[in-house]
Formats: sequence, structure tokens, C-alpha cells
Amino acid sequence: MAVSTLVLLCSLASAGAFAAQVTKADHLPNQTITQALSAEAGPGRSPGLSSSDLQDLHDKMAALEARLKTAEEGRKNMETKITLLQKDKEIIEMKLYFMTHKVDELKVLEPRVVALQKEIEDHSAKLEQLKSDYEEKAKVAFSVGLQGGTLGPYNTPTTLIYRHITTNIGNGYSPNTGIFKAPVKGVYYLTFSCFKRNTVRMNVFMIRNSVSIAQGYDHNSRDGDDMVSNSVVVVLEAGDDVFIRLEAPSQIVGYERLTTFSGFLMFQE
Repeated sequence: MAVSTLVLLCSLASAGAFAAQVTKADHLPNQTITQALSAEAGPGRSPGLSSSDLQDLHDKMAALEARLKTAEEGRKNMETKITLLQKDKEIIEMKLYFMTHKVDELKVLEPRVVALQKEIEDHSAKLEQLKSDYEEKAKVAFSVGLQGGTLGPYNTPTTLIYRHITTNIGNGYSPNTGIFKAPVKGVYYLTFSCFKRNTVRMNVFMIRNSVSIAQGYDHNSRDGDDMVSNSVVVVLEAGDDVFIRLEAPSQIVGYERLTTFSGFLMFQE
């Protein structure tokens, strides 16, 4: 029907004014379109288009306009999506740039990280060794006895050398010199005991470095054999020497279970 209508319209179009009226037909009521066509056809002449044909033409033009409107909206939506995608692309490119830059920085820092890791491992090993040494040094205890029978009297003060070792944890005591050397600074408990016959005098000192910190004394008498002992709690610096000295002209009996020298670390400072 659309083709026949257009052919008929072309045959009736005798002037440009009629073409303009048809172009504006979709904006006019059906009655107005009919009146325009009747006027163009002239008095007593039929326009050649029925009301239904005009309505059909109007409906198709309206449908076409709706499709164009829908297509335009779709185009605008697509442009909006393209704009958003372009922005996302720019953001992704920016992130990729920074990530690439960071990767380059990490490649430069990688040797330094490896070196620092090695340094940390070395320090950890040294720390463990220091911890082990500290714990080992914190274990200090000794107990020694004097051998050799009667010792003295001597003309000069004499350091007693205890060669019978019962305990020497930490190796602070030396059986070669008779001296206990404090391995760490701390509070120590030190004690000694001495045995003698009743007919002689005994005078012994516990010496810290060169200063007496304890003494044991007994004079000669007619009673039985005698023993003396003394103890002290003292703060020793690491490297301090402690030993037992027999004063002249004293005499003692070396017997490992009676004439002894002992001590231990109570706690570190």
C-alpha cells in the first residue's frame, strides 16, 4: 500500500508547495492533511488518498521517528560507555606505568635486599653465639680441696693451691695457680675451711685481688685438732681474682675433705 500511495502522491504533486505539505504531514492532524490535499487537487477533484492511507503513512513515519530516537539514545549510551572505557584505559595505563616503575625499582633494590638478608642472618648467628656464651658464663660454681699433708710453717705468705677438684663449672678456678677468676660480673657466695693440729697456729685470709675479704684464725692449744671456716657474699667484677693465703708462720693440714675452697655465682648484675 505504501508504494501505491507514494506513486499517487507523485502524480498529484503538481508544484513544490504540495511537496512541502506532505513533508509536514506527520506533524499535522489527519483532517489538516486531507484539507491540504483537497485544496491542492482543486474543486470537484478527489485527492486520491483515503483517510486510512494517510493514517497508515502517519503511523509509519511515527514509527520511523521512534526508531530514530531509540537509535540516537543507543548512540549516546554507546558514546558514554566508550568515554568511560577510555577513562578506564587511561587509569589502567597509569597503573601499569607505576607498576613497571616499581618493578624497575625493585630490580635495583634486589641486590641490597639480598645483602641485608645475609647481614641479618650473620647478626642472628652472632646473637645466638653471644646468647650461648652468656648462658654458659652464667653457670659458675667450683669446689676444690687441698692435698699434700702438712703445709707450713712458711717464712712468707703463701697462696694455697687446691688440686683436688670436685666441681669447676665455668672453669673459673685454676688448679695451677689456686686462683678463682670471676668470668662475669655478679654476686658470688665464697667459702673456705681449714684443718690444723692443736700444737700450731693457723691464720688464713681470703683475698680479692690484693684485699682481704674474710679470715680464719686459731692459735696453738692443748686441746684436740681444730678447724676454722668463713664465708662471704661479695660482688665481683669480671676478671677479679680470689684466692686463699696462708700467713707466716702458720701451718695447716692438706686434706681434701676438710681443707676446702668453694664458691658459686648467685646472680649476675
